[in-house]
Amino acid sequence: MKRIAPLFLILVLASLSLYAHGTDSHSILGTVKSIEGDILVVTSTEGKDITTELTSDTRYTRGTEEVSRDAVAPGIRVSIKLTHDNKSVVLLRMAAGRTD
Repeated sequence: MKRIAPLFLILVLASLSLYAHGTDSHSILGTVKSIEGDILVVTSTEGKDITTELTSDTRYTRGTEEVSRDAVAPGIRVSIKLTHDNKSVVLLRMAAGRTD
């Protein structure tokens, strides 16, 4: 039994360290700087330009409504949720009421 307890503790700690890395995607608040083809550039609230890719799986919403990709234009404030590797957009949210 004394040998099992340290082994169990090591396994628990190892699994916690893997969990700490997480699989959550990252979110960014900012303003659309440009959208050309599948490339989206957003200027974050910190003033940093973030370049990401839009894919066929990217979802677009305005408030609670699904909208088309055509609703995205430079100057629109957005919240984007990125994949874990920060390469592509999973969800692009626009504030409700924006129609530009």
